[in-house]
Amino acid sequence: MKECDIYEHDIHVLISDLKSGQESAFDYLFVTRYKELCRFARAFVGSYEAAEDIVQDVFIKIWENNLRISNGVSLDSYLYVAVRNLSLIHISEPTRLQLIS
Repeated sequence: MKECDIYEHDIHVLISDLKSGQESAFDYLFVTRYKELCRFARAFVGSYEAAEDIVQDVFIKIWENNLRISNGVSLDSYLYVAVRNLSLIHISEPTRLQLIS
């Protein structure tokens, strides 16, 4: 049985491996959640490119900090809240490109 097959059946193993920085767990999470999270972010920001940037930022933070999730919190809820929060920050910021007068 491949390691990713374990993750399909046991979310607790996936979370534990993410917390300990296992690359295979991160790869599995990215492959299985990326596209749906991008669609979710796009509903906020309107642009698929901006949505991809937001989702990539979430995954970068997970990779750099290992996963910081409390016991009992749904992994998917954690991801969607993180994407939502970054999306809201993105749409509330003034446009980064300013015309020079």
